[in-house]
Amino acid sequence: MPDDHRLRIGREIFLAAFGLALDSVDPWVLDRMTSILDEQEFRAGQTLFAAGEPVEFLYFMQDGRVRFTRADGLSWTLRGRWVLGSFEAIGDRASAHTATALSDFRGMRVSGAAWVEMLEDSFPIARSAVVNASRATTRLEERVPTGDLVAPDVAPLLSTVPPGTLSLVDRLALLLDVRMLRFGGVQALADLAAVSQQVSFAPGESIVERGVSQDHLVRIVDGEALAEREDPAVVRRVGPGELVCGSAILGRVADAWRARCVTPIRGISFPISALFDLMEEHFDLVRSMLAALSGRRQQLLEHLAATTPDLEIT
Repeated sequence: MPDDHRLRIGREIFLAAFGLALDSVDPWVLDRMTSILDEQEFRAGQTLFAAGEPVEFLYFMQDGRVRFTRADGLSWTLRGRWVLGSFEAIGDRASAHTATALSDFRGMRVSGAAWVEMLEDSFPIARSAVVNASRATTRLEERVPTGDLVAPDVAPLLSTVPPGTLSLVDRLALLLDVRMLRFGGVQALADLAAVSQQVSFAPGESIVERGVSQDHLVRIVDGEALAEREDPAVVRRVGPGELVCGSAILGRVADAWRARCVTPIRGISFPISALFDLMEEHFDLVRSMLAALSGRRQQLLEHLAATTPDLEIT
């Protein structure tokens, strides 16, 4: 295969993983990709990374099958187009699973450090990574019809939330309690708190309407909402500390969702555009959001693997 054709295919595989077209990124980004991407032929039985070991590379699988296993017996298979190893790379952690190819396939490999540098240097790539991670998380949510998964233990910064009107400092502390935002840096979240507004909703009132474009995210301070979608039918209870339909809205797949108040709700609303503007200025916010989304995706996969024998996700 001629080198220029091979490089173009490699770029297309890489960009497709982020939902970008080849002509939508700057030439220097394409040049950078050429230098960091390594085309690979993967063979059935090959181990991509092993449980307990650092994940040095991300793998961009275009059309293959990879099995994830761990010591407690939980396992699942990913088939089709996936980015493998991103959770470990963004969190700089060892893998909890062993990833083994089940079929021969062609893909691309990039070092985790180079991938993180690419995200930091090219905001269009970073933004698309967040949008795609949000969309992938939402699609997994749709496979769990009812019930609330146990969230990781996160100590709240506010032991009690003051009643009435929230000050700027209160809103900052409450935003720092949001899992996706927690490690984004105080300056970024102070700026986000400055453009946020306190909102309230009555029982039965809608926070998110089906088919209506959403330009704000709402963090529940106190109260409870019910988020639902149809076909497939999914029901989620949303409480204090959570963003209402957060991953669906960020992934631009919230049209099928509706969220209404079960009890009176006090919340904090902030513009999505402001969040992305701050992500461009503060890479720690990108890293925080990707780590939280990857963690939720991992949690959903483990839940599905525990309840579905021979789980295969496409």
